[in-house]
Order: sequence, then structure tokens, then C-alpha cells
Amino acid sequence: MWPGRAGALRGPQQRCDGCRGRYYLGLVTTGQKLTRMAGLSERVKHVHASILDLPIKDRVFDAAWMIHVGMNIADKHRIAREVAQVLKPGALFGIYDIMRMSDQDITYPMPWASSPRQSAVVGPDRYRFALKDAGFEIVSETNLAEFALECHKASAGAELSPLGLHLVMGDNAVQKIDNMIENIRARRIAPYMMIARLAE
Repeated sequence: MWPGRAGALRGPQQRCDGCRGRYYLGLVTTGQKLTRMAGLSERVKHVHASILDLPIKDRVFDAAWMIHVGMNIADKHRIAREVAQVLKPGALFGIYDIMRMSDQDITYPMPWASSPRQSAVVGPDRYRFALKDAGFEIVSETNLAEFALECHKASAGAELSPLGLHLVMGDNAVQKIDNMIENIRARRIAPYMMIARLAE
């Protein structure tokens, strides 16, 4: 299950394609076409819904992950509570978001927001508090700032591919990416991974 907008991305679905014959729930509006293109239509069901009001309330999922969603949703407690309602006891919830690492002002526009008014970036402590309040325990945390900078350096000078996230970001995609790298380099933000387990 992807509680957010990332369910249509081919990478996560293919990574879990061998996970014990499970079916996956992706909450996206354009996901059906992308899923067909990835050859995963028989294994993925898409539901148009909000992470703040999931239509599934019984604890049916073995795991969930959220990729680059929390930066646009201020109510982290509601996210954690909604996900907790659909997970089986002991299930894992993975979060991969951009998180705030300092109180310094973030330079905008960014890939997920053109201005601070559109952004809900917070530090890992806010995620921890929300997760613990919903019955999760934190299993692991990883700051991926250095990894992101290395990847950016390795791809410097490469042309944008015909298909990619820059199409979603609009005409100022390059500026948004440059700002993100500058903010990471200044230690204002970092790509951050957090794994939590729902109490048994």
C-alpha cells in the first residue's frame, strides 16, 4: 500500500513485485495508466482517496510506505493515525520525505512547493511524535543528505530524459532541483528515511 501519491511510480511497485504474491493499493489518479505500462495491472488496485481520510479502516495491510508526500501535508498526526488503521499489528510503515534539519529559511521554489505557503516540511522530531502517538515505535532512521549530493554530482551535466519528474515540476524544474540541492548542501533540509513498526 502507498498511502499518498506515489503509488503509480514503477520503481516501488517493481521492487515489491516478488513480495509473496501480495496485491498493492496505490492512491493516485493517474496510476492506472502507468501501472498498465509497467505490466502490473493484475497486482495493483488504485483508489482515489485522501491520506487524511482513507476509505479502508480494517487492518488488512502487511506494510505501507509513503514517498515524498508529507512535505505537502501539515497534519502529520492524522497521517500516522490513518495509516495505523489499515495496518496489521506489527506491520512496518516506511516514510521517505524531505525533512527540515535546521531553522534556517528554505529557498523556494522547491520540487513540491513554489512557496513556503504550499510547504509543510518539518523535522524528524515531528514525525517521531506523530508516529509514537499513533502507536508506532521507530525502528530506524537514515539521513540521506550525502547520498543525494553524491547522486546529484554524478548526474551533473546529463541531459534531462524525455520522461521524468521534471515534467510534473513544470517549466522551472531545473531551478527547483538546484534550490533543493542548495538547501541540502546548506543543511537546511535532507532526504530522510524513517521505518516504524505498529504495536502488536
